[in-house]
Amino acid sequence: MPTHAVVRESNAGITPADAPRVAVFTGGTAGIGKATLQKLVAVGTEIKVYVIGRNGPTHAGFLDELRASNSKAEIVWLEGQVSLLSETRRLCDEIKSKEKSLDLLFMSAGYVPLGGRKDTSEGYDTTMAMSFWTRALLANQLLPLLRAGASSTSSNSTTNNNPRVISIYAAGMEKANIPLDDLDLKSKSNFGIMNWAATCASLNTVYLDHLASDPQNAGVVFIHNHPGVVETDIILKGWNEGSWGPTLIRWVRPVMSFFQRFSREPPISPEESGEKSLFLITSAMYGGKGVAVPNKDGVEEKAGGEKGKTLAGGDNGSVFVVLPRGNCEQPKEVLEKLYVNGGKEKLVAETEKVLKPYV
Repeated sequence: MPTHAVVRESNAGITPADAPRVAVFTGGTAGIGKATLQKLVAVGTEIKVYVIGRNGPTHAGFLDELRASNSKAEIVWLEGQVSLLSETRRLCDEIKSKEKSLDLLFMSAGYVPLGGRKDTSEGYDTTMAMSFWTRALLANQLLPLLRAGASSTSSNSTTNNNPRVISIYAAGMEKANIPLDDLDLKSKSNFGIMNWAATCASLNTVYLDHLASDPQNAGVVFIHNHPGVVETDIILKGWNEGSWGPTLIRWVRPVMSFFQRFSREPPISPEESGEKSLFLITSAMYGGKGVAVPNKDGVEEKAGGEKGKTLAGGDNGSVFVVLPRGNCEQPKEVLEKLYVNGGKEKLVAETEKVLKPYV
C-alpha cells in the first residue's frame, strides 16, 4: 500500500524509458483526467497525447498551458462526444489512421446521474455510456495499437513500461446482484444511484478482466481504479438543467468537506489524484515494467518489492482492481456469486452485443 510520499518519490524517478510515448485521454479537460494529464505532460519527456473532448475552443487555453509546460510534448485535440458509440468508433478510427502503436489509454470521463436517466440518441443512458459502454469500445478498438506498443516494449531496450488501459471509476464497489438482464438499467426500478454505481463498477472490472485474460493481450496492463473522494465538480454535473441541486450542493459542500476530513477516507485534491494516477501509469507495482517498485519502507528497489496482485491473485493475465489507498483488491466472493449460472459470460456477451454494430 504506497503512501503519498512513496508515490511522489516514484514519480520523481520517472525517466523517458518509463513514460508513455503515445497516449489517449478521455475526460482530460476536467477533474481527475485533467490533473493527471497535467502531471504526465509536466514530467518533461517526449510524448504525443490525443485529448478527446467537446467544445474545443473553450479548452484552447488549457491545451496551450500543456504545450508550454513541455516543449517535447505534442498535444492533439480530437473533437468528439464519448457518450456516443458511433462517435467513439470514429475517433478510434482517426487515431488508428495516424498511429502504429499506443502506450496509454486513460479513461475518466463521466458524471453522477443525480437528475435521473437521460438517454443518448443511440438509446443508452448517457452516464452508463460514458462510464462503461464507450470505454469498452475504446479498449476494444485500440487494443491492436496497445499490442503493438507491447511488442515494441519487449524488443526495445530503451523502453521500460508496458502499455496500459486505465479506467477511473469505482473499483471495489462490484456487487453480485446486479441486473444481468438489464445492464443498461432501462427499468426505473433498476436505475438507482447505488445500483448504477455497482453495475458500472462490475462491468468495468469484469470486461477489463475478460480482455486481460486473452493471451494476445499479455503485454498490456489493465487497471480499474477507484481514486476515492476527489474534490471536483463531478456532482454538480449530474443534475438536469434548471435543477436546484447544484445550488444546494454549493451551500452545503464546505460543511461536508469539513467533516469528511475526519473520515477514514478523507477527500483529496485533484492535484493529489493526478499524482496517484501518474503512479498508476508509470509504476511497476501494477504489473509489467515501469519505475522500480517500493518496498515496505518506501525505499526504491531495482527489483522485487511488494507488487500489487491482479483480480486472479497473480502478476498478469487479469485486471488490477486498485482502491483509493493504492492497494489491490480481489473481490472473489462477490464475483463468484456474480458468476453463478454464467453471470460473467452473460455480462461479456451483452457487452459484445452492444459493441457489435461499432466494431
